[in-house]
Amino acid sequence: MINTVSACGDPLTQILELLRSYEISATFFVSTGTDHALPWTRRLAGRGEIRRQAESLKAIAAAGHDVGMSSHDPQMWSNKAAHADASWIREQWNRGVSEWSELFGEQPQMHAAANYQLHPELFACEQDAGLKFASDTRGQTPFYPVMMDVESTVVQLPVTVASPEEMMRVKPNCLAHLHEELFDASLKLLPQGQHWRIVAGRDDLELVEKLIVMWRGASKEFISLSQIAAIYSVDGEVRQHQVGWQEIGTGHYVAAQSLPLDEEL
Repeated sequence: MINTVSACGDPLTQILELLRSYEISATFFVSTGTDHALPWTRRLAGRGEIRRQAESLKAIAAAGHDVGMSSHDPQMWSNKAAHADASWIREQWNRGVSEWSELFGEQPQMHAAANYQLHPELFACEQDAGLKFASDTRGQTPFYPVMMDVESTVVQLPVTVASPEEMMRVKPNCLAHLHEELFDASLKLLPQGQHWRIVAGRDDLELVEKLIVMWRGASKEFISLSQIAAIYSVDGEVRQHQVGWQEIGTGHYVAAQSLPLDEEL
């Protein structure tokens, strides 16, 4: 996930080099809006807009990785999306698509919501755009999302393994063996395999490399989300699931896959 201006510099370069060294194809989701972590003086006249880091961002696709769209303004989205009205969601979506398309020269084919914060209108936007897939939620298996009265046939490929930040929130004393906790959490067999999301510039690449080595040692195969989506578009069994909210740690909620519709009470 690329969602700050600073992440487009050394953090992105280091991630691309790490993936190249282990011959791994990954999926990146890029925001294009304002980086609110910057001082306001650097946000003037658009200097704090992530999309202005075009050269760095285009290096992702040039290295052979998937590139999809994330929330246009990730901080605002994280704070407001769950309680916003549909018109605000649609406005944010349209701005993101416009700027992402201008940057990459094509319409986005995949999307991931910042911090797993959702609104039913997002699923309507993804459906209207005809995306190949989205990864907006936490969960266990690929599914078609249903939230309130909105249904979508854009398959969700949910994130299955907690981020380092989330694991520390649940187990505050696990820093010394964080890689072992995350590795153990990833060993459960799931239909799509395990899916882990990291945020460039925030998550520790030494930790990421430790996990890559451990997964390689356990004979795990690394494939991109577009490859998984292609498999499910041909012969995967995809069911409709409700999307609800899951508490991670204390008072932190993320959108998560819930019961299949045919198992509702």
